[in-house]
Amino acid sequence: MTNGEKSSASVNGKKRWNGVPKKARSREMSRVAQERWTGVQQSEDQLRDYFNAVNLDTALETYATMRKHYETAGRILDARVQSERNVEECANCHKKFDKDNPWYNREPVKDMQTGIITNIFSCSQACMIALKGKGARRG
Repeated sequence: MTNGEKSSASVNGKKRWNGVPKKARSREMSRVAQERWTGVQQSEDQLRDYFNAVNLDTALETYATMRKHYETAGRILDARVQSERNVEECANCHKKFDKDNPWYNREPVKDMQTGIITNIFSCSQACMIALKGKGARRG
């Protein structure tokens, strides 16, 4: 992070695991991951069961509806990404985004007053180094 502050995730993680042995932490993280995977797997199994059990015409109609929804969601997300990209600029030299020259670096930074995470873009290594130097002087 350029502002020299620790993220809330790392601070909360340290509080959460304070005094818990490493092996117990590992077991708990494994348990949580397994629960998430089981939930995803159950949803996939239910989807498979539905499409295997329902008559073919209904299955095709359901699939067409699902596909239409996902295509709509994809177009909306693509438009949002493109509109966001059109306002990106280098935080050091203020060079505007150009699709032919991708960003050299993108770094998420949390505003400590609002708690909102924003991205800081650098168009080159020189700009990235300059921004990190500015962040070090501020902190």
